[in-house]
Amino acid sequence: MTADPFENLLGFAPGSLVWQAGWCVVAGLLVALGLLFFWLIGRVYLQMKPAVEDEAAPPSGWRVRGEILVPGHRFFAARKAMVGLARVLYLVLFVDIALHVIFSVFPSELGQGLLAHAESILFVVVGLMVVHWFTRQTAAGVAHLQSLEGRLFSAWELRGVQVLSSQNVTGVAIACLRLVRFTVLIFVYYWAIAFLWFALEVGTEDIRPTLIGLIFAIVIWQAFIWFDRVFPFLDDVVDGWEGSILRSIPIKGHAFITEQHTTQVLKSLLLLLRVAVSASFFATFCIYVLDTLPIAQSFTQEIRDIQYVLVTSAAAWIFMRGLLGLRGVFELRLPQWKGSLIQTWKYQRTDVFTADRLVHIYSAAVKWGFLSLTAVLGYFYATVVFSFFEATENWADGLVGNIKRPFVATLLAIWNYLPHLLAVVVIFFIARTITRIVRWFFEEIERENIRFSGFYPEWAMATYQLVRMVIVIFTFIAIFPHLPGADTAQFRGISVFIGLVVSLGGSGTVGHAVSGVMLTYMRPFNLGDRVRIGDTVGNVVDKTILVTRVRTSKNVDITIPNGTVLGSHIINYSAMAAGEGVIIHTAVTLGYDVPWREIHEVMLGAARATDGIVDEPEPFVLQTALDDHYVHYEINGYTKNPDDMPQIYSDLHARMQDDFAQAGIEILSPVYEAARDGSPVTIPKLENTSTDDG
Repeated sequence: MTADPFENLLGFAPGSLVWQAGWCVVAGLLVALGLLFFWLIGRVYLQMKPAVEDEAAPPSGWRVRGEILVPGHRFFAARKAMVGLARVLYLVLFVDIALHVIFSVFPSELGQGLLAHAESILFVVVGLMVVHWFTRQTAAGVAHLQSLEGRLFSAWELRGVQVLSSQNVTGVAIACLRLVRFTVLIFVYYWAIAFLWFALEVGTEDIRPTLIGLIFAIVIWQAFIWFDRVFPFLDDVVDGWEGSILRSIPIKGHAFITEQHTTQVLKSLLLLLRVAVSASFFATFCIYVLDTLPIAQSFTQEIRDIQYVLVTSAAAWIFMRGLLGLRGVFELRLPQWKGSLIQTWKYQRTDVFTADRLVHIYSAAVKWGFLSLTAVLGYFYATVVFSFFEATENWADGLVGNIKRPFVATLLAIWNYLPHLLAVVVIFFIARTITRIVRWFFEEIERENIRFSGFYPEWAMATYQLVRMVIVIFTFIAIFPHLPGADTAQFRGISVFIGLVVSLGGSGTVGHAVSGVMLTYMRPFNLGDRVRIGDTVGNVVDKTILVTRVRTSKNVDITIPNGTVLGSHIINYSAMAAGEGVIIHTAVTLGYDVPWREIHEVMLGAARATDGIVDEPEPFVLQTALDDHYVHYEINGYTKNPDDMPQIYSDLHARMQDDFAQAGIEILSPVYEAARDGSPVTIPKLENTSTDDG
């Protein structure tokens, strides 16, 4: 004590009984003064305490957008707690000063040490009490925030689409409040422990690194818990997006991926993120905890390897679930798409693949594709997992090498082949340009825009095909040396073998092709002409380099090889149809007893009355033979409709039957046995005939 009033003013010697009693009285006065302040502050607070608010008056507090975020009674409770703390601190302060006076009058190292420790503990306790009171308000704050749902915390929309519901927004606000509470707690606890460690002189070593490590571990663990709580919240958010943000994925207007499927995909990705974040937090927590322990060996790398394995396994499992789900979608949708997306494949009028067959093929493709992707996934999963550990790293290198070697070899082969590929492309484009020019030239000839004497327009496309074949052959000859492996003995051997097979097996085909070319330039018939080729009569419907197709009057298509066509006699009924017409003819045999003039008249009348036989040139009758028992009469008429010849013949025969019957002439071929016993001769009576009729 630097200024001693009892010694300087009253003259009491330090250490005397009166001096000690005086300072004890001072200590008592200090305690009394503390009690007085404790009582006065309470009285003043009661005088300043506001009256109870009127129930009809609007509630007070901190308002945000018209809503009370912090009610007024919370401010009053905070003020009340501060007043109570102030009263206690004033009392404790005066008691502490009184104790210091007592320990100065009656020196005691133990007492002074205990007093110093008590001050430190009391200081920390006061701080913890303040934090404890603050954290106790969190539950009430959470309840109040929940009551503001739908009012202050409304749904969050983006371009008319709800991204977060009001419940989600309220959850975010509550999470932020809890985060503030945890942050305050963790830093106060750190400060309290560190202060007590040095104030109480528990040890000489610095505890702060250990405390920081433990605090980081606690923070990471708490963050892990928070993030684990966030993902169910995000699942609810994703469920709210179903039908708005997350929609179905159709294919050409048909259902494929539904809204539920897209939601499940996003939830699977959230699950993968949850596993990755949880594994990272847990691994970091273990690392910090182990670093605070007195262990010489570090397990950081091993823990990280396990973390990576967990994340990789989760990713592989989720990807496998996605493949299974996609396979299920295809197996469900493929039968439903039959007849709509999946229709029968047709080539011309032939069903190549029916819809049922295509569904079976697609189902098998989905099955084997799933198995292939599963095998690839397992291969890469094993490669990645083996690469994490030093003991199995060589296995991973081997698995990578199995893919790397052929892949690299393929890339090198492609790189080395690029100059040859460029040459092939240049040759191809030059040949294509020449072919287009030649095609344009012969198309102009076919349209008769370009004319050459002696070169018919119908020869144009056939000649173009020949020239095109020559261009293709020379193009292949030019490209052949640039093909991959063209200089190897195996490639040459295969080329020789293919050429031999083609030359031996295709000799007949080559003959038909040459015959087709000759028929083109001989021009014996055109498309649509009525022809007779051998025993086949019909209209030409198709001419190719190898075959000719003829459609008969029975609507039957007959394919005749061009070699057979060239070797047969060809009758073209349509060649003269545009001029005088084609002569159709039919014959009857009648006896010598019927006058030939009457027969001629009947046959000519039947021909003139038949549809399809023209009047000019006129029909005519030929007597083609005089047999022993009858005469051959042949009616001939011109027609310009060779396609209708079967019907014309039928109408002519019917007309001849009717006219002969009307004339009283039987269409018979009589046989006579001549016995000259006075029976009449078979010579018709000649009436009013002249020598010209003869």
